[in-house]
Amino acid sequence: FIIDNPNLSIDWETEIRNYCQKVVVINDTPDRKYDCDIFLNHHYKKYIHQKDDELIPENSSKLIGSEFALLDPIYNTLQRKITHKKGRINNILISFSGKDREGMTLKTLDAIVSLNREDIKINVFVNYNSPDFIKIQKKANNFKNINLFNYQNNLIPFMLKADYAFGGGDINVLERCCLGLPSTVIYL
Repeated sequence: FIIDNPNLSIDWETEIRNYCQKVVVINDTPDRKYDCDIFLNHHYKKYIHQKDDELIPENSSKLIGSEFALLDPIYNTLQRKITHKKGRINNILISFSGKDREGMTLKTLDAIVSLNREDIKINVFVNYNSPDFIKIQKKANNFKNINLFNYQNNLIPFMLKADYAFGGGDINVLERCCLGLPSTVIYL
């Protein structure tokens, strides 16, 4: 059974064992104890790795690091075809994924808008359930160069057109790296 939901608890993982042979947990921000046979974390930072050792059962297989990232194989194909971005920035992508509880989408958009550069196209991806969605929508409606989208699982077409991106340190950072998209990464 594969679990990719950070909101579940060790009790849930223990209970699910009654219905399956193996439990696989995917989580890039380990913050609690786990009951799993395989633990996958595509980030590799020394402090995270040490934390994993304390939170994951000793007999579990630990798949830690970017070599275990669950990226669509299309990234490998596209990586060979892209040219690295250089020069003038004409198209910016903003995507902090999820519900953006920290409000980084709005803060980033405010900062870019303050530059008063209506010649730069800005594509903003935010979940309609984001606490700041209404504020972001109002701001986007005031500028012709801002396009607002509900968060999408596949940002490839937008990343390929973008010259620069702002985003979080989740799996999307690896996708942007694969596509050679220069980015400001804010780890939340």
